[in-house]
Amino acid sequence: MSLQKHDTYDLKTWKPYAANVLARFTPGNSMALILLFLCSERRAPLVAWPVQALFLSSALEALPSQVSPFQAFWLSGNYVCWFTSAIVMGALVLPLFYNLRPQQKPTHIMVVLAAVISLRALVEYGYGLLPIIQTDANVVVRLLEIIAGALTAQLATAVPPSLLQWQGWGWVFDGVICITLLLNKCVVMQGWLMGIPSEVQTLPLWTTHCMLVLMPIVIFSAFAAAQNGLPSSGLLGRCLAYKPLSSMAKYSFGAYIYQVLAARVMAILLSRFHSDHDDASGCIRTLMEWAPIGLSLLFAFVSEHFLEKHIRSMVQKRIRGETA
Repeated sequence: MSLQKHDTYDLKTWKPYAANVLARFTPGNSMALILLFLCSERRAPLVAWPVQALFLSSALEALPSQVSPFQAFWLSGNYVCWFTSAIVMGALVLPLFYNLRPQQKPTHIMVVLAAVISLRALVEYGYGLLPIIQTDANVVVRLLEIIAGALTAQLATAVPPSLLQWQGWGWVFDGVICITLLLNKCVVMQGWLMGIPSEVQTLPLWTTHCMLVLMPIVIFSAFAAAQNGLPSSGLLGRCLAYKPLSSMAKYSFGAYIYQVLAARVMAILLSRFHSDHDDASGCIRTLMEWAPIGLSLLFAFVSEHFLEKHIRSMVQKRIRGETA
């Protein structure tokens, strides 16, 4: 939907779009890497830091490795950067798909959407067959999901307005979220009954495929339910639209990218008071588990107001100056 300022994208219109994407993700990503590097005792290989600063983690996932892909250098350092890498690389190439998107009837868009979701489901079976895909951290896997999201947005703008005005979309949103949570609960229970430790559990393919179908429904129903700015029905959407919660949206990326740093800082602070996590009291253990969430939000708040928004503003002024 954010691409709809232009009918098609060429190099001239792509440049300001790409500048905005990089201005959104680069400052927080780079600052998190710098701070984590400074406070880490056991640092990752030096090459990991520039790789993650350049958003290359998800593209390098296909490199051969003697260890688990999640222990390789491109996923060390600030290891959550792989997802930011996939988002940035996907966003930068999305205008190319936008130029090729189906613009006919909603049924045509749905056919293409079904084809993309099916291809994404088939990729799950290709981890051991395709050398370029080892895990779902791969940019190819995530790009298919981004395209599915783009097609969902295209569908939402192409359906008749009367369909979007149906009052039941908020309840559809609630129902799909509950089904998704139930699927995850089933996976946890299945793993528990089979004696599989929670830290090594993986999602069975059938749950992954169900979620691939459910996600477009969640996106579409959320969009349809909020045509007048606030959800017209349902319970979860109205709760999530509560101003204190919705105002936190601007800090969501920061909270994600600073989470490893927050956990590291809390570990350093708590180690000064208690050296053994296993022998820690219930209160200390709870603090060690939950305090990083609040700390990551604090980092996100500071980063947004003292760094990120100023860089975005500078980029916007530069873009407006060039277009003028």
